[in-house]
Amino acid sequence: MVVENDVRCQLWSHTWFEQHAEISDNVIYLHVHEGISCAIMMHGRLITGENASAGEIGQIRPSGDRETLEVSSSIPALINKITVAYPDLDVQTVGQIPAAMQQEAGVHQLMDEAAERIIAVLSGLVAALDPQAIVLGTDDRELTEALAPLLDKHLGEALNDLHKRSVQVRGAD
Repeated sequence: MVVENDVRCQLWSHTWFEQHAEISDNVIYLHVHEGISCAIMMHGRLITGENASAGEIGQIRPSGDRETLEVSSSIPALINKITVAYPDLDVQTVGQIPAAMQQEAGVHQLMDEAAERIIAVLSGLVAALDPQAIVLGTDDRELTEALAPLLDKHLGEALNDLHKRSVQVRGAD
């Protein structure tokens, strides 16, 4: 019997049932929610690593940061930052973040900074593995649609167009 973690199961779900069948062989599935983690599939095979910790990027500190990626850029961390900086917006749930991004430029900037930190960690993995795509999953479709372009922009900057932009961030369904 094999038991997988939630993010690896989401990757399996994505490759079996979702609309991006053309990118199911070599993909990094990035999940941003309570924590930040990814699952990796190369040549149709799930990569788990020697200690089953492949993709556990949330505990990495981006260069120059004192906090881990999870502490600085997970959904609870971002909601806290928004609440402190913009208490009048009353953002309490993940579903409220996209509207707050449209309403307040500063919230959009906070999300852009989070995307930049995530890509600072993820870009080395992308350069090393050369996947077809990064598929982003959050627990809110609108947040996925708002965050994916920010991640995609920073990925292009981080890779200096290494892959001629063939690696793109796509939203999971």
